[in-house]
Amino acid sequence: EWEDAQVNCSLYNYHMLAIGGAGENNWIKDQALAYAIGGPWLGLEDFDVDGNYEWENGEPLVYENWKAGEPNSKSELCAEMGVNSSSASSPGEWNDTDCGLERRYICENLAD
Repeated sequence: EWEDAQVNCSLYNYHMLAIGGAGENNWIKDQALAYAIGGPWLGLEDFDVDGNYEWENGEPLVYENWKAGEPNSKSELCAEMGVNSSSASSPGEWNDTDCGLERRYICENLAD
C-alpha cells in the first residue's frame, strides 16, 4: 500500500520518489522496465484538496507526466508510474489509482 511505502521510506529518513523532470522520469521508467519491477508508486498524493496532487516530501510539483485523461477519479488519491499497457498509454506515464494496492516503490534522500 502507498502509506506502507511512505512509512518504510521514512524509517530510513528517506522520502518516496518525487520526479523533477523528464530526464528523471525516463531514467526511472527505464530502470523499471529493465528490472521488470512493474510500475512503482510515486510520492504523489491527493489527500488534502481534491484534484491538487502534491509530493509527500513537500517539493513543488513542477513536472507532470499524466496519462491522457488522468488523474480521473476522486477516490484514487495516489499516483503510480505506468510501465505496462493497462496503466499507461506509453511507459513512464502517470496514473492515479487506489492507495491500497500493492506496488513496488523507490525511496530517495533529499539533498541538503
